[in-house]
Amino acid sequence: MPTLHQNPARATRWVRLLNRNCLLILTMLSLSFFVLLPGHARISGGNQVSPDQRFRIESLDEEEKFVLLDKSGNRLLSFDTPNASRGVNIFWSPNSQYLVIAAQWKWGVALFAAEMVGSEWQMARLPEYSQDIEERAKPLLNRKAGPAWTLQSDYFDRLDWLNNDTFEYKTAVMFGNGKSPKDEEEDRADFDCTLTMKFEPGHVTISNVKLVPNMRPSEAPAIANPSKQIESDPRYAPQDARLNQVYAALRSKLSPAKREKLRLMERDFLDRREHFRGDPDRFFSVTEEQIALLRQMLEAAKTFN
Repeated sequence: MPTLHQNPARATRWVRLLNRNCLLILTMLSLSFFVLLPGHARISGGNQVSPDQRFRIESLDEEEKFVLLDKSGNRLLSFDTPNASRGVNIFWSPNSQYLVIAAQWKWGVALFAAEMVGSEWQMARLPEYSQDIEERAKPLLNRKAGPAWTLQSDYFDRLDWLNNDTFEYKTAVMFGNGKSPKDEEEDRADFDCTLTMKFEPGHVTISNVKLVPNMRPSEAPAIANPSKQIESDPRYAPQDARLNQVYAALRSKLSPAKREKLRLMERDFLDRREHFRGDPDRFFSVTEEQIALLRQMLEAAKTFN
């Protein structure tokens, strides 16, 4: 019987089959990674283990919470994180004595803080920082007659420790003068926000709030309906058509159960893309990435069938 080395044509067919199977496996892993069932959270940033290696954070998806454990696995604290399906970020202070957890849900962030008191971990009360952000934003927003401006979304960016007990919390916030972030008739204003916070005994304080419009200063007072700006962009219609076309083609190749997973994945993508309506180039860039991912999945589905 000839070997693959002696039969180049047969070897080529085997290589092609192996590549297709690898693509299928990678695509299915991508689908299972990106599809997050409502209410379930995943650790998406920071470090699960403290710098001194004595403590760690574990996820209990079935209970929609995270737990702080010691090296022996003893549960020390628990953090309820319902609806944090956009990810959870964990940040330990350099001396492992303080802990901050940022849980991202659809339109906002839930922050948790804990501190080591003696030999025990305890929760630390956090301030209602949205009020500080709104006060700082008032002079920057267009205050003409009409609906009031409100803080409508809060997307976690990063957290940096300045020393053992002080940190900078950075987030992207959006203000609107409509009923909700999905109100197409509202004006919007986006800002990069940095809050400097410090652990005090039993609680956390805010020492500084900084807001920077994430656009040119001349545009800072208000964004004139960015929803319509996106739809009127010449790139929108052809790109949206390609997105819908590849989505429909992929959906037709999947079983009912996998169609539901695909639907959830696409819904999560559309929700995340909404955050970039104030940045058209980024909006269309992430859409191209989604189209490429769906095309890879479609090719794998065709091979599998």
